[in-house]
Amino acid sequence: MFNFFQGKGGNPSHNPSMADREVECEQFIGDDSELYCRNKDKTLVTMLTRKNIGMYLQFVLFGIGSVLPIFVIFAAVDYFDDIFPHRQPEFAMNAIYNPLLFCGCFVNLVWGRAASFKWRIVSGFSVVVICMLGFIFLDQLELCGSTCLRSHYWSVLFLAGILGLVDAVCQSTLFGLTTHALPPIYTHGLMLGVGLCGLLMTSLRVLTKTATKNLHVSSYYYFGTAAIFTLVVVGVYFHLIRGDAFQRYYSQAPRSGVDTDWKHPFQHFAFFTSEALRVLRYKHVFCHCFLLTLVTAQQYVVIPSVATMATDFIGNGWFPVLLILVYNIGDVIGRGPLALYYMYSIWWAWLSTLARFLIIAGICLSVPPHSMSTRPALMATFVAVLGLSTGHLTTSLISYSSSEVPGRAKETVGYLSVLSMTLGMAGGSAASYFIKALLDRTG
Repeated sequence: MFNFFQGKGGNPSHNPSMADREVECEQFIGDDSELYCRNKDKTLVTMLTRKNIGMYLQFVLFGIGSVLPIFVIFAAVDYFDDIFPHRQPEFAMNAIYNPLLFCGCFVNLVWGRAASFKWRIVSGFSVVVICMLGFIFLDQLELCGSTCLRSHYWSVLFLAGILGLVDAVCQSTLFGLTTHALPPIYTHGLMLGVGLCGLLMTSLRVLTKTATKNLHVSSYYYFGTAAIFTLVVVGVYFHLIRGDAFQRYYSQAPRSGVDTDWKHPFQHFAFFTSEALRVLRYKHVFCHCFLLTLVTAQQYVVIPSVATMATDFIGNGWFPVLLILVYNIGDVIGRGPLALYYMYSIWWAWLSTLARFLIIAGICLSVPPHSMSTRPALMATFVAVLGLSTGHLTTSLISYSSSEVPGRAKETVGYLSVLSMTLGMAGGSAASYFIKALLDRTG
């Protein structure tokens, strides 16, 4: 059986020496250079055919499931604000979730690869299901008077931290799998799923906000739907790995066999850290990772924190919710049609990323009492453009990030790409605290 299913590589009786591993560590980037050349000469849509559309849609589902925890937390923000007044729980959960997401990605890059793709993905999604049901369980305990509000608050933050760690394992493993063994179109499927998840959860928030005033009931919709959908994702994953198409792709993917030969944690740390640094020596990879960090940080600086401070022109908290919906729609368009049909350029990516700072400034100036805070259409336009550019840039960058590296380094590029985005999430969330405090002070 493949290493994918067993979590072991090669012949178990063959145990390469440390010297062999050091030689491979030095040379793994240099080989296969002719076989794995640039694949940016055609758009992603040309890789999508009738034969692979089913497998592509499966990866769209995986993309939705991989970011479901953080979007559920965003969608349930009204519920958390209601049960924890004056504590700003959405900021606290972001402060816990995003740094742990980064730490989880790093741990998965260095030590997690000793386990198979299957074990990491299935176990990660299983813990997500448990945590989602845990939110409902804690709420029921609180309503029954079994816990005090303070312990409930810290228990919720604890679950958010666990979600950050397991979500990191799921995300980075899925992207490591697609960059390692599959064409870029499947990485695009994951990224499109990420955007669709945000759109679907915000739409669910609009629906529950319209249908019920009971925030406890609406939170059960969020957490229950997320738990059920995650179980569906696990089932789809088992179906995928049994398919002939996936097994054919995976059997042809290069593998070095180093993941399970080094048992000591420090050996793993030393090898994979040096491997990551060698991959980052590619100018192409370094630029993509840096841009992914910057683009993601730009998003989290203002979404959702600053956007929720906009004047509620509709009332009852509707305008900030609709702003997030506008952002999600732009994000899906950027990840979908734009990324599929538009041949991006790294220079255009740099220019677009720098221009986005003007969009961020516009969003901040659209918050009361600043000059543009009385123009809701202007605020919505800024948010839509930010979503459109975020979706297109992140999807294009991560889809092509491994296009110029040899086969055995591609998996590492996938992990580094997700690590870069989580670093941007953590940095952007931290910066949003200072920007929000500055806007509050000037207000």
